[in-house]
Amino acid sequence: MEFQLTTMMHPLKHTIYRSFGINACQAQSTNIQPCNSSKYRWNREKFWELNPLQKQAYNNIRNNYLIYDYCTKESQNPKYQVECQSLPIG
Repeated sequence: MEFQLTTMMHPLKHTIYRSFGINACQAQSTNIQPCNSSKYRWNREKFWELNPLQKQAYNNIRNNYLIYDYCTKESQNPKYQVECQSLPIG
C-alpha cells in the first residue's frame, strides 16, 4: 500500500509512505454503527479519556505547534464537523 501526503504549505512537494498499514474500522456505507463495537480496542473505556500525562503532552503540542483549528471556526464553517463535537480538551 502506498500513501501520499501533499502539504498545504508546499503543495508541489509530497511524502510517500510505503508498507503503511492502517488499524481502523472501514465503514461500508453511511452506517458507522458497526465501528462503535467494543471489539475494537480504541472503543474500550480505557481509551475514552487521556490520562494527565497524555493531556499535558497534547496541550504542549497544541499550544506550540497548532497553526489553524477548524473546530474553533464554527461561525465560518456552516457544516460544523462531527469530530469537533466530542473534543475532550482544548
